[in-house]
Amino acid sequence: MALQRAGPTGYTAPYLSGFGLDVRVVAGVEALGWAIERKLKQVDPAATARWLDYCFAASTDPSLRGASQHLLAICRKPKHSAGDRAD
Repeated sequence: MALQRAGPTGYTAPYLSGFGLDVRVVAGVEALGWAIERKLKQVDPAATARWLDYCFAASTDPSLRGASQHLLAICRKPKHSAGDRAD
């Protein structure tokens, strides 16, 4: 499969769309907090919750997603009619 032009989700969404998946979200995983995970466990729970909320909100920002160690793609499988299924 040839790579398509990168869009706001990079090459991930076009690649997965090529398999018939409807890509809803591409998010970075372990982007902003992975290097300081131990320190985050030592601060008060309210500060940790605020940091995690920020990380969650920033995880879909294309300019920050590249700093992530992993990507998570949330997709929907298209519905098939009864005639499309090979039983």
